[in-house]
Amino acid sequence: MKKQPEVTAQTRKKLIDAFWNIYCENGIHQTTVGAVTRSAGFNRGTFYEYFTDLYDLLGQLENDLLQDISAQVKQKFKDDLPKSFREFSNTCAHIFSLYGDKIYILLGSQGDPAFQAKLQNELRPVMLSIAGLSKEEPYLDYLTAFGFSAMLGLVSHWYENGREIEIEKLFQLIQSLVATGVLGYTKRNLFDNF
Repeated sequence: MKKQPEVTAQTRKKLIDAFWNIYCENGIHQTTVGAVTRSAGFNRGTFYEYFTDLYDLLGQLENDLLQDISAQVKQKFKDDLPKSFREFSNTCAHIFSLYGDKIYILLGSQGDPAFQAKLQNELRPVMLSIAGLSKEEPYLDYLTAFGFSAMLGLVSHWYENGREIEIEKLFQLIQSLVATGVLGYTKRNLFDNF
């Protein structure tokens, strides 16, 4: 007997939601299939109908999230790419806020290190376009790695420190730091002390 797609989708969602609640509290290493299935109200066999293991579940959760983020970015910029880094920053702030803690937790110390690379790959084309960088740019991979590491690191730091400033202000700070660097932002000259 074949299951109805609605039932299958609901079961998968319940398992993912149960996993997420436990994962947020304990991280991946302290999460078990048994805890997830008990929390979702299913048996272990049901879990394995949808996922090979907890890492597969985490990967599917991340891929679902990235597809949603990509759809949001494409919807926002369906007619034209952002005209400025400010517009892109404001869009990112809005999109990140739509997904609650998921993005922040996945980028944070308890998150999946691979998620940052996945998010970077998803947002890279838009970022390159805004910055006016072509694929022929010397050291392009280094430039994008630096920019994304800095931006996503700040987002993670902000979240783990209690979101002490408004998200819009965070993205304005990121925008300013990307545009001028730390020394430009603080208006200091590195060579004053030499």
